[in-house]
Amino acid sequence: MGAFRTRLFLQLEIAALSHQLSLYLRAVTNFFDWCAQYDVGDLIDIEPMHAAASVELKTRTLGPQTVKLQLAAVKASPRVCTTTGADHDSPFFQLLTGA
Repeated sequence: MGAFRTRLFLQLEIAALSHQLSLYLRAVTNFFDWCAQYDVGDLIDIEPMHAAASVELKTRTLGPQTVKLQLAAVKASPRVCTTTGADHDSPFFQLLTGA
């Protein structure tokens, strides 16, 4: 019974993680789409004020938990950028990572 419970627990955790990753991917994609819509430019051109403006607009149409999740995804995106070799000179990247 112990192995069954362990396997079930792991399957549930993997499903939850997969769901969270898909939500984060959608949120980060939405943020970069927003940046493109407002002609922000490349990753290096993104400033903290862009994230703040994006969040401000979202609070008008989305619930607080949705905005919080989307902001968490955007804040987590520099970790993804680190593994993909994104430009670390971006002020946005430096603000979020404390670099």
